[in-house]
Amino acid sequence: MASPKRKDSVSSSPSVTIKILIPSFTVGAVIGKGGEVIKAMKKESGAHIRVSQNGKYYPSTNERIAFISGTLEQVHQVICEINEKIRNDKPPENKKISLDLKERKTQMKLIIPSSSAGKIIGKGGCNIREMKEKLSVSVRIQNHEESIEGLDERIVTVKGSPESIESSANIILNHVEEDNFGKIDNNLDYDMFSYHNGYYGYGYYQHDYYGPPVPPPHPRYHDNRGYYYNGYMDNYPRSYAPRGGYSSRVSRGGGRT
Repeated sequence: MASPKRKDSVSSSPSVTIKILIPSFTVGAVIGKGGEVIKAMKKESGAHIRVSQNGKYYPSTNERIAFISGTLEQVHQVICEINEKIRNDKPPENKKISLDLKERKTQMKLIIPSSSAGKIIGKGGCNIREMKEKLSVSVRIQNHEESIEGLDERIVTVKGSPESIESSANIILNHVEEDNFGKIDNNLDYDMFSYHNGYYGYGYYQHDYYGPPVPPPHPRYHDNRGYYYNGYMDNYPRSYAPRGGYSSRVSRGGGRT
């Protein structure tokens, strides 16, 4: 695990914001009883950390999202600590460990701006190829066809030894920091991209490691400009209620009328 950094020792370092996926079985270990673990993580690293609420998962997964911002060193330290929790934490005794879950323990899953994918890959794949060869890791970046329409993010999955994953995280963070066009939205409402009882945009009930994922969101949930307001689209058709039990009338500002 990366050695702790003092807050004042990294104050001049460039800042970066990124997200990391946390399997549901590990969230308790990351947060701790009464939030004591994540509070200590914040204090030791100096980074800002926020974990999505219970039941708030990244689309097409059963994994919660941790939002991390700070200097490169601070964010890297938190990523390494979370990855250590994922590797070492044990699922509940009443759950059998599936092959997928065992595989997940060897992986790091970062969420990056879509515009950063090109920097990580490099011209002709040179950057990602160098990372694979030097660090002996497998790296997979969610491609454009797999990405969810309207969601300007990609998942980067890295598999390898703990040391190689730490080094890979550092390389990826630097590429994201250098991306002048990429921006992570820490206030994004992922419910807009979720699927429930045949509808998108309300709640989220996904598979765990025992069932197939649901289909990706339908394009009807995205207007031509991709604008979203408080879980509703601007200019959304008034004849359709995107959330169960709510009025189908949506104002131009995104609120219900």
